[in-house]
Amino acid sequence: MQFANYLKACRETFSLTQEQLVTELYLFDDELFEGVTPTTLSRWERGVTSTSFNRMAGILSYFQSRSGLPLPCLQTKNAEEIETLMCEEEIGELFRPKVMVSNVPLEHKGFESFELITLRHHPRAEELLELNAMLHRSANTSFTRVDTEKFKVWIDYPGNLFLAATYKTSFLGLLFTLRLKPGSFDKIIDFEMEKDALRKEDFAAPNEEGSVYLLSFFALSQEVATMLFRRLYAHLIANQEQTREAGFISSYEEAQALAQKLNLPRAGEHTCEGEQIIAFRSSLFSLMTSPMALRTLFPKHQCP
Repeated sequence: MQFANYLKACRETFSLTQEQLVTELYLFDDELFEGVTPTTLSRWERGVTSTSFNRMAGILSYFQSRSGLPLPCLQTKNAEEIETLMCEEEIGELFRPKVMVSNVPLEHKGFESFELITLRHHPRAEELLELNAMLHRSANTSFTRVDTEKFKVWIDYPGNLFLAATYKTSFLGLLFTLRLKPGSFDKIIDFEMEKDALRKEDFAAPNEEGSVYLLSFFALSQEVATMLFRRLYAHLIANQEQTREAGFISSYEEAQALAQKLNLPRAGEHTCEGEQIIAFRSSLFSLMTSPMALRTLFPKHQCP
């Protein structure tokens, strides 16, 4: 998506002239928008020149304050439509091969080779949940470990996202998220509750405000990881009206680096079995104004 198109569409959504928006932006943050004129704004909207990511974040923050939404002017689009607007190349910069993302050479090339499936009601769901359970047991301490049967129950809750990436009959990666009531999300992030203790009443209903918890993630290559996280970003944006926060807990250094790139600040820590477990959380408002989100949504170069 070009920021020029987004800026113009958002300005018109709020029935503002270029002169009015320039004034509003200066009143919102005079230091950041000092020197911006209607001519400057016109050049941005026409794509003649581009603005800095700092100013992009400031403009988005202004529209957030006007709308009460993390990414205003896109709330009518579904996840599939939003995915087409995102730059895969930028998302790929999140990952470096290690534990969560392997570096297995794949014979097939290109995202069109993969299939991304939602596991709920899928015929291979049980098989892939068992595979996830094996990975999950090896990657978690007793505090963060979840009983396999819980995954089989949680997959049917409508707000949860259980994704798997496949190529023909081969499994390439997975990404599972839970949509929790804000109070229950707080307890997990604050280490007051183990994930295995979550009950049905801890999950947010479809039309109820919730927070998204990243439960499981693994990919055999950077390409697969990119595809899974592109869907996650799109899912968050498409459900932004009912989503308050996002976060996770992990003992992996790789996950900590990922959290930093996603603009998920450190929220606390806990020690279990000699391992330090760190919690990360962010409001969706902050997540959408992070440099990574802005580069993914509004790349300055031509994205393949």
